[in-house]
Amino acid sequence: MNNSNEKHKNSNDLNPNVILNKIKNEFLTSVPFRYSSIKNQVEFVAENQNKILNKTVSHKLNKKFPVKKSFQIDFLKNIIRMLESINVEVNELVYKEYLKLLNTKDSDIHFSHFFIGNKYISIKGKGNIISDGTTGLVVWEAAKILAHYCVKHKELFYHKEILELGCGLGLNGIAALLYCKPKQYYFTDVHDEVLEYLLYNISQNLNEKFFTKFEKHQDDIPKILLNGMYGLSNVTILNFAWETLKISKIDEIIKPDLILAADVIYDLSTFHSLINVLVELLKKNEKSRAILSCTIRNISTLEAFLNHMHKYNLQEFLLTSVETWSLNFDYKCEVKIFSVQYLISNNAARTHQVEEFI
Repeated sequence: MNNSNEKHKNSNDLNPNVILNKIKNEFLTSVPFRYSSIKNQVEFVAENQNKILNKTVSHKLNKKFPVKKSFQIDFLKNIIRMLESINVEVNELVYKEYLKLLNTKDSDIHFSHFFIGNKYISIKGKGNIISDGTTGLVVWEAAKILAHYCVKHKELFYHKEILELGCGLGLNGIAALLYCKPKQYYFTDVHDEVLEYLLYNISQNLNEKFFTKFEKHQDDIPKILLNGMYGLSNVTILNFAWETLKISKIDEIIKPDLILAADVIYDLSTFHSLINVLVELLKKNEKSRAILSCTIRNISTLEAFLNHMHKYNLQEFLLTSVETWSLNFDYKCEVKIFSVQYLISNNAARTHQVEEFI
């Protein structure tokens, strides 16, 4: 399993087939454009340069909410180099768009577009893994997988009261609200800038005018930053800090059926406070569950968390394991999704209770 610190290969070293597969799988499978009759992948790109351009860099969604400029430049550069290497004339519009990007000042703020269900979810964020002291301004791999999982298994989330821990930029919750019709969805995070971006992403993707009141986190009580409705679903954003929150204050406002969290298991120093919150929220109702989506960067870190969790009567059940690709699409990572519950009965009953959720 690759560690997150391992170096990525340079995308320029990739062979044309990998580049073409990237184009087909990520940019064209979600649009009504058929390529199945094209026998050769190189011919596919060579003969459809305009269509590829219009469905990616020149797409109206990208013009309105542009993805990171370096991604667009690398994308076009790979197409140009691949076509030139086989002596195929590159469309003039491809060159023009490429040169325009080279001469455009990049921005720290950019968008990512995720085709989930049958529509795009556009997420505003920042390009750096760590920005302004937080990792919450990018969408991590485990969040993408969890968003797809929610839509694929929408019956698990229908009419449920859901709390998301460390929601970041909001991809999971927006997907759940668009497709799963929960009774209540709580978005929770603690970093002020993350919460500001979250408010923007919710308003842009759900096209609703929410009542908002933005407050800085000042003490140990969760601050309500947004209250509103999307369809028949109640929507709330909370400034929610695991480390400083008084557990006795939690169930005054939150009694979830489901707890969601993506990519929160990476820092040993946060394990105790995270487990403490899970225990307090889950033990109130034996039917409540947590669904944790975990990117496996270091298997020993995950094992340490699970072992620590078991000491507090929390038990996991593996729902799914997914191999996926990083944005550089040249090394494998894995995402595991677990169902977690608080156990109060004997071991035989515990196994039955966990499996009953699936």
